[in-house]
Amino acid sequence: MQGAQLVDVVDCRCILGEGVFYSAGRQEIIWVDIQGCNIHTLHWQTRKHQTYNTGSRICWLKECENGNFIAGFEDKICLLTPAFLTKTVLWTLPANAKNIRLNDAKVDRTGRLFFGTMDDLEVSPVGQLLALGSDGGVKTVQQDFIVSNGPAFSPCGQFMYSVSSAARTIYRLKLNASGNYSEAEVFIRFTEENGFPDGITVDAENNIWVAGWDGFGVFKFSQQGRLLEKLSMDVPKVTSVAFAGPDMKHIAVTSARKGVSSDDLNNWPGSGNLFIYSVPVTGISEPYIIN
Repeated sequence: MQGAQLVDVVDCRCILGEGVFYSAGRQEIIWVDIQGCNIHTLHWQTRKHQTYNTGSRICWLKECENGNFIAGFEDKICLLTPAFLTKTVLWTLPANAKNIRLNDAKVDRTGRLFFGTMDDLEVSPVGQLLALGSDGGVKTVQQDFIVSNGPAFSPCGQFMYSVSSAARTIYRLKLNASGNYSEAEVFIRFTEENGFPDGITVDAENNIWVAGWDGFGVFKFSQQGRLLEKLSMDVPKVTSVAFAGPDMKHIAVTSARKGVSSDDLNNWPGSGNLFIYSVPVTGISEPYIIN
């Protein structure tokens, strides 16, 4: 990718690094290791890296304006303190949701939380994209995913981009201020060469950035869905991407060791680490949850 430069690597060796975002208030990059059951933080200025064990698989974290967090564990959504301690269970998966777990989430421009589920065996299309309401209930937005990732939201808030990883497909839905949405339309299809679309974000110029699992990098698409550039990386399992830093002119990229053989780890020893790049474009911060 023209103008992109690797500036830092955090040697965290996540089994399945995911869900990266930047907290402006804490001046930290925050991400999770789903299989390692850990929350990771990296202070932007000091570069101090800390790890917090959660005792069970944690899939994502989203920040509230008061400093608390909403966290998606494998089978429930919880309210956490600023120290990442569980305060309250807000929602749980139905008891009959066999081999289903939470996977990814994002907050739209008005502060609404959207989150996805997946088949833990990665075989059956039992996953959904859901919206958490202010009353604690959930509403189905999309279904029939093997693995749901994202979503992401355009800077104007009018479009949502939803990822069906196993189908190598990114959908676009139109949103309005009331939280209603249109039927999903196919927006981007990944080629086999580019791997499987995983985590997703947008920049201030309406471009869409997608982590490529088995794609060895991050892919930048225009708002029309055209591939513009690839940021090539020396790890195969690229999992999530977010803009970071006080000026939002860097990206933080997570990766995974899951699915990488011991022989391949010799070729790609950075698998599972967090990578920070300076980029010649500005991102936009993720809103706080307000519901």
